Amino acid sequence: MGRRISADFKRQAVVAHRASGKSLRQSAKDLGISESALARWLKDPGLKNNSSRAAIEEMDLAEQVGVLKRELKLVTMERDYLARGLDFIARESGLRR
Repeated sequence: MGRRISADFKRQAVVAHRASGKSLRQSAKDLGISESALARWLKDPGLKNNSSRAAIEEMDLAEQVGVLKRELKLVTMERDYLARGLDFIARESGLRR
């Protein structure tokens, strides 16, 4: 028979996974649970938390910093791609040489 896991742990696992940006496999491994268990918990309407802000508030500071650093890296990359695209369009249209 499998071990009993508290609803609070399940809720925290769902929140941590949603806020981490990690794959299901990596989150499950980090939490020491099976991938299928985490997948079931993510589908459970009683454990859903769609607000990423609420998820971040429930994490400790070190986890928050990690999540925010990953988000900053993503937004910075997006900004850089947009700037390069704009430069390319400007060069191709003859607006910039």
